[in-house]
Amino acid sequence: MVINTITVIGANGAVGSQVCGLLAAFCNAKVFMVSRSMEKSIAAIEQAVKSVRADSIRPLLVPMTYHELPECVQQSDWVFESVAEDLAVKLEINTHIAKNRRVGTIVSSGTSGLSIEELAAVFNEEGRSLYFGTHFFNPPYNLPFMEFTQMQWSNPVVATDFYDYLQSVVLRKTVQTNDKAAFLGNRIGFLFLNEVAQFAEIHKKCSGGGGIDYLDAILGPFTGRSMAPLNTVDFVGLDIHVAIMENLIEKAPEFFSGEQKIPQFVTRLVSQGRLGRKSGSGLFKMEYLPDGSKQKMVYDIGLDSYRPLQKYILPYADRMVTYLQDGLYQEAIDVLLADSSDEASICRYFLVKYVVCSYISALEVAESVDSADIAMAYGYGWVPPTSLCFLLGGRVGIENIIERDIRLKESIGSLDLSVLDNERTYPPIDYRRYFKASR
Repeated sequence: MVINTITVIGANGAVGSQVCGLLAAFCNAKVFMVSRSMEKSIAAIEQAVKSVRADSIRPLLVPMTYHELPECVQQSDWVFESVAEDLAVKLEINTHIAKNRRVGTIVSSGTSGLSIEELAAVFNEEGRSLYFGTHFFNPPYNLPFMEFTQMQWSNPVVATDFYDYLQSVVLRKTVQTNDKAAFLGNRIGFLFLNEVAQFAEIHKKCSGGGGIDYLDAILGPFTGRSMAPLNTVDFVGLDIHVAIMENLIEKAPEFFSGEQKIPQFVTRLVSQGRLGRKSGSGLFKMEYLPDGSKQKMVYDIGLDSYRPLQKYILPYADRMVTYLQDGLYQEAIDVLLADSSDEASICRYFLVKYVVCSYISALEVAESVDSADIAMAYGYGWVPPTSLCFLLGGRVGIENIIERDIRLKESIGSLDLSVLDNERTYPPIDYRRYFKASR
């Protein structure tokens, strides 16, 4: 497949600008960067160059506005839509694309979970056959995972060629997903993140602090993730979290999403415009002190105000970190399994649910459990679920953990855990890189 010219719509967005940089750098293609104003598109060029650290791509980046959209689409081999995660907004953009695309032009959406079938509805038969979901993860240069979604009417030859192109040229770790709410990575990840937020609300007062930083301390980098869970929500954006969860709750009642609800403190912060790192405050914020130094603050759910981060005493976590420093990964997990503290119990609860949710979601939404490993390792920077399953003792070990935990028994005890017997076929991902010897 040869792609010489690409249009990115929504190029001034955080993801859109970085995707422009990737496409110019890896595809060596001219990229029309379409935004609401020329000023935004010009500013987006700087973000694109910065994201891939390659000033040499500047000549390939062409700032455009929506007034030039018809001309851009008519000249393009691939049109990538990266506008707001709103069905009405995306359908309006797709209507304009459909009016101007030439026969043979591929169109794709970067949606994180909206229906590809609904988004493709405005195209004619030929246009629908070349319409796909291509969900880049943020930041795309650092997180190379991509979800690729095609439909029953997709042109099979073009779909195969485009899928290969995304892997070999755009250098994505690509998996094919069904057209299900939140697809695969976010289905696993946001169900996990949302339940951590629920636990933060439940435990908003304990150990001299509690709440958000308490749960992040329990599930920190030493548990197999590049960033603690609620720090992740703050980085992604609370508004994005709410949008994805609302979609999941509405359209994916299966598994345990039925017990999911968005915590009130999250919706309260969103209504106040405190959306996370991108808005300057959310679950966390940085406070500048009179002496010129700065201090990271956390939102206290009970007080409805910000306070300094609390240092929690978690002996199991300190022991795990000690083992991780020596590269003793199984020994670190064994510490967690043997610890009787409430915090260790919460940690085990989430790790087990992460594994089970990943297996079940992968078999429902994608091709195999390998897809969940790729999604979580390369899309989230989390330990692959099959690796964690092994460290926890496989199916037998997980069943033993569930049997001893009333919360797990009530939540997933009725599920058929034979899914954990599925053998993987993808080459193993080195799980050691995901366990950080730090709290």
